[in-house]
Amino acid sequence: MKVLGIDVGGTNIKAGRVDESGVVHDATTVETPAEGGPDAILETIVTTVNLFATTGDIDAIGIGFPGVVDADGVVHHPPNLKSWTSVHVKALLEERLHKHIVVENDANAAAIAEADGGAGRDVSDFLYATLGTGVGGCVIINRKIYRGPTGGAGEIGHIIVDINSKSSSTGYTWRAGTVEEFAGRDGRISYYRNLTEETASISELVRRLTAGDRHAAATFEMLASYLAAGFASALAVLGMSTLIVGGGIVEAYPPLLPLIRTRLLERALPSIADHLDVRKATFGNQAGIIGAAFLARRAISENENRTP
Repeated sequence: MKVLGIDVGGTNIKAGRVDESGVVHDATTVETPAEGGPDAILETIVTTVNLFATTGDIDAIGIGFPGVVDADGVVHHPPNLKSWTSVHVKALLEERLHKHIVVENDANAAAIAEADGGAGRDVSDFLYATLGTGVGGCVIINRKIYRGPTGGAGEIGHIIVDINSKSSSTGYTWRAGTVEEFAGRDGRISYYRNLTEETASISELVRRLTAGDRHAAATFEMLASYLAAGFASALAVLGMSTLIVGGGIVEAYPPLLPLIRTRLLERALPSIADHLDVRKATFGNQAGIIGAAFLARRAISENENRTP
């Protein structure tokens, strides 16, 4: 079975063929036309799929998207994509590509990659977090995604950690004071700029931190503190003690993970802290691609098993 995995992010769209063992072949990355709205993003996905189709057949496509994704493949209010409310991504792309398509929340897809072949393969229940442009999350229970009745469960980036915040960088009041508002890309940049009057990407922050920049160090301390507050709240609600963390920030600066663990031990319930297990995700920046493809492969297998 030839399966294509696509990971749509606020900054880049990544794609690749994924074999049964989770190895990505012919990976490619293109810039996300976030300012162009849904039409531009869907057109970019179609173009990307067609590039792969010229080199061989594709049986199915799995796509991970930010935002809430319901059971019909409708993507609702992705926080990092402009001019987007609710778009039936699955139906629109199947109409254009004539392929079986599975659409899932991007963090959910990455969590499945870790559950099936990564850091979570030996546990049945865990909380997954991905740190990139935003802060995504997924709850895995009995090795399956817990979606909740509306499909939006696991959005740990939207846990409110500051009740005094009344506005957000996006202008949406529902994002005010959330983990993502502080620990997402805009929050990181804003925090460092307030300290230095300079703008720095995460890679530049790592470089400056390594060079002894105390403001860069303070920015990572801020990141760890807000993330730990959100994670502690989520783990307390779920009664879980295993946390798997992935995403571009952890890949760029691995020492962030033990820093998060230290802060988390300070904030977690004692019953959780006593058994706290914080793990780095196995698949890194390719987790979204791999997980999306795994979900597409699962969907086809389930359909075949249901066929008399």
